Amino acid sequence: MIRIIVICLVFFSVATRAQSTELGFGCFGLVGGFAGYEVQYYSPDGLNKFVDAFNTQYHDSLLSPLAGFNALRGYRLGINFFRKDVAGILCTIKAYYSGFSEKNSTKIQHSDGTKSIFTAEVNMYAIGAGIDLGMPINDYINWKVIDASFYYYNFSFHDEINNVTGIIREDDYVSKEDLFSYALGSGFIISLIKDYISLEGSVSYTNIPVNSIKKQNSSNKPLMPTDATSYPNLIKGGGINLLIQLNLSIPT
Repeated sequence: MIRIIVICLVFFSVATRAQSTELGFGCFGLVGGFAGYEVQYYSPDGLNKFVDAFNTQYHDSLLSPLAGFNALRGYRLGINFFRKDVAGILCTIKAYYSGFSEKNSTKIQHSDGTKSIFTAEVNMYAIGAGIDLGMPINDYINWKVIDASFYYYNFSFHDEINNVTGIIREDDYVSKEDLFSYALGSGFIISLIKDYISLEGSVSYTNIPVNSIKKQNSSNKPLMPTDATSYPNLIKGGGINLLIQLNLSIPT
């Protein structure tokens, strides 16, 4: 994993360096790539009602209740197209791709003594662009006063029951409409090797509502009648996003 992150950082940095040199954008300051890990808290009201319905339906057979959903975890890869001190304000223009998920599972004990596993998984992907406006605290630390971005995201939900013979039933759901939203927060940048490598952290509020979903590529194996499309406002809203990332920059 670390090797993949380093390769991505080098690729993004070389690509943006080549672009800025070719187009004459020496005024871009520091350009380069970044890779990080993020945690996205959210409010899956409808999704957890689905979980409650499943637990109620199978309460006599479950070895333990299916846990509710509350936080997505994943990665972020992106490019800083522009990072430069402008009249004492550190300005950054960036674009990124995020992918994160949350998976819960439990075991079902059947009357014939056999067991099966029920798994439910949320996946979300986002493509965004944003701007940071910050100020230096000292030679090594900058405070990102404003960290704002706008992004497109998609949502999918998968549940399945499987046993030793394989998958008994699986359902796939996706959001019915295109989803757009925003993130607004603050953070810091710590210089590790000045102008080349830095550590960056952000805390922001991110809104990720999903109002309605539809089934897609269902196997239609009649075992579990619980249907996620029956629950509106599957994700009522977003929450706090925590991000830590490593930046690899090249002065232009």
